[in-house]
Amino acid sequence: MKHNAISIWWDGEGDFLSVTLSEGDGDMVHTKDGKAMVKVGEQGEVLGFHILGVSKKSKQAPFRFELVPEVEENAV
Repeated sequence: MKHNAISIWWDGEGDFLSVTLSEGDGDMVHTKDGKAMVKVGEQGEVLGFHILGVSKKSKQAPFRFELVPEVEENAV
């Protein structure tokens, strides 16, 4: 069974949460709901996500968002 390590980094001063689900190269793109940015790999896999201003957003418990990348209309 393969095990993945998840890395979580919190910057309280910058109010920034970063979660890495899997290592690898990818691009950061906005999510469809605009609550986070998601790191997407070459095959479209979600490698991680970033949330800016998480302390303000977390006051609306539960804080939920979808890791669905926003797709550019011109993408092929």
